[in-house]
Amino acid sequence: MQTSHRLRLKRHVARASLSPAVARTRLGRFLLAGGVEAVEHAAAEAAITAVWREWLPAVERMRREWRGDRLVAALLRDEVNRLRRRLRRRPPRDAVRTQTRERVRRWRARQRLAISLK
Repeated sequence: MQTSHRLRLKRHVARASLSPAVARTRLGRFLLAGGVEAVEHAAAEAAITAVWREWLPAVERMRREWRGDRLVAALLRDEVNRLRRRLRRRPPRDAVRTQTRERVRRWRARQRLAISLK
């Protein structure tokens, strides 16, 4: 998750206004880190990440077991992809290779079409 604008501004003001002597103290380090708001932000980020990690296997299982409406299957696929992206998990190599092969195949077909039209 990204740091909020308010928290960045708070850190900037603390950096600009604290004397070097205070900045080296425990209180100064606490204020430079963003204070309680930074701790809240870190705790919220950790909680959200824990929820994502908990739900990813469940949604993947739902996706594998789903037999029915294609719209629901697409929604489950998109949710799995979103959770993987948020958790910074890369897609499987086979899926990336398949997508790349398909893009190259379409590009070559366009090139052949362009050559034949000349």
